[in-house]
Order: sequence, then structure tokens, then C-alpha cells
Amino acid sequence: MNKKEKEKKFLYSKNNTEKKSLLTLFNLDHIFLKLFTKTRRKYITRVAIFFTKLGNGQLWLLFSCLTFLYSVPIGITFQFAIFIQLYIQVLLKNLIKRARPYQKFLDLEALYMPPDPYSFPSGHTCAVFTMAFVSKLVLSIAWPFFLVIALIIAFSRVYLAAHYPSDVFAGVIIASFSAKLAITCTYLVTGIIL
Repeated sequence: MNKKEKEKKFLYSKNNTEKKSLLTLFNLDHIFLKLFTKTRRKYITRVAIFFTKLGNGQLWLLFSCLTFLYSVPIGITFQFAIFIQLYIQVLLKNLIKRARPYQKFLDLEALYMPPDPYSFPSGHTCAVFTMAFVSKLVLSIAWPFFLVIALIIAFSRVYLAAHYPSDVFAGVIIASFSAKLAITCTYLVTGIIL
């Protein structure tokens, strides 16, 4: 095998391809992060901070408790979903320990200080999209409202330099999984198919 063939084999080896994919993801994260943060305006920042505060988990936990007034099985489903997503996102944050964008890129200013030091996945996004996905499955009338709120909160997390876009995307995936698993858990506990 000559030198060029060895280089080609190395370039297309599985490990190197995975590294290249990760580097591409990180580069895309940084590019999109820069685009989001370049659009900063005072009024947008105020709105982003408001929605980020709205995305704090306590509000969604309170809402999930209030759903018991509407229907016990639906309330149980929301509770399961909140705790499943919380467990997954805290576990991942503490395993991966990804630094937040404003910690990694000194040219980015954090406009709202996050409650914990780790970025991946976005806890705000996990919580609010979990509520949106559960509402789509069991309380469909509320789905459009939650979806709009969830999208604005997800945007706010990147805009405020608290998260990378991939953190937010991971939060959406975790939320979808949590919502579906919560439906299954509710069925196993209550025997009711929602």
C-alpha cells in the first residue's frame, strides 16, 4: 500500500469519519450561534429573557399538577413526562459536561445566567417541548399554544448564548421520547389508553 492509499484509508476510516462529523456539528453550532447572537436587539433581548424565565421547570411542574383537575390519567401522564425528561437531561448534563457557549467563546456575552454550568442538553427546551408533545398526545387543544411557546423558548436559549443549537435539538428529541414513554407508563399504572 503506497502513501496516498494509506492517507485515503485513514481519511475514510470509521473513527476519523466520526471525528469529522463531530467537528462539522461543532462548526455548524458555532455558525448558527453567531447568526442568532448577531441579531441581538434590546427589545428582542427583553422578550428572550421573559420567555427563558417562562421556560424554567417550576412553571411546567405546576401546570402538570393542575392537569389533574382536568383528568387524573392526563395529570399522571404530564407528571411522568416531566420527571422522565428531568432525569434524562440531568443525567446527560452531568455525563457530558459540555461548556456553555459564552464559556467557550469569549466573544459571546451571556445575557441571562443559566442555573447550572452545563449546556448539553437544554433543560428549558426539554421541559417545554415535553409539555408540548404530551399535550399533542393527550390534550390536543393545547398543542398549538405549547408549540409556539416551546419554539420561542428554544430560540431564546440560543439567542441568549446559554445553549448551542444542537443542545436545543437534543432537548426536543429527549422531550419526544419522554412524552411517548410517559404515555406507556400511564397505561402500565392506570390501565387507561390515552
